[in-house]
Amino acid sequence: RGEWKVRQKHFLWGNAGSGSGGGVVAARKKGSAIVGNKGSDGQQRALEVRCSYFHRATSLLTVGFSNGTFSLFEMPDMTALHTLSISQSDVRTVAVNNSGEWLAFGVAALGQLLVWEWQSETYVLKQQGHSYDMNALAFSPHGTVMATAGDDSKVKLWAANNGFC
Repeated sequence: RGEWKVRQKHFLWGNAGSGSGGGVVAARKKGSAIVGNKGSDGQQRALEVRCSYFHRATSLLTVGFSNGTFSLFEMPDMTALHTLSISQSDVRTVAVNNSGEWLAFGVAALGQLLVWEWQSETYVLKQQGHSYDMNALAFSPHGTVMATAGDDSKVKLWAANNGFC
C-alpha cells in the first residue's frame, strides 16, 4: 500500500505500490521533480515530472514525464493503471475532463494535442495544434470544448467530439 504526504505546497511524494515496480514517485503541480524507479535490470532510472493532474472524483493521478510518457495512478494506494509512451518530447501539460474518462496531453516540442480514453485505451483525438510548444490545456466545464495555448502566442479552442479548431 502506498503512502502519500504533502511535503510542500503542490507537491506529493510517495512510495509506489507493487503494481508499479515499487519505485518512488513525486509529482508537483508546477515545475519539475525527479522520479526514480528501478528498471527490469535493477538499475535506478530518473525522469523529470513535467505535469500532473489529480482528478478528485475518480481519485486518479495523471503524471506526464520528460521522456514523452505518462502514467495513470489510482490514489491513495498509487496503483499503476497505465503507462504509455506518446512522444519522444516532453509531455508538458495534462487535463482531465469532468467525468474522468478522457486524458488530454500537450506535447511540448511538437505543439501536439492528444486525447486518450483510458478505460478503452483508445485515442479520441490527435491534432497538431501549435507551431511551437504547447504550454496550457483545459477542458470546458461540460467537456465539449478544450482550450490550448502555446509559445506561438495563440489560444485555440477545440471541439472535443470531432477535433475541429
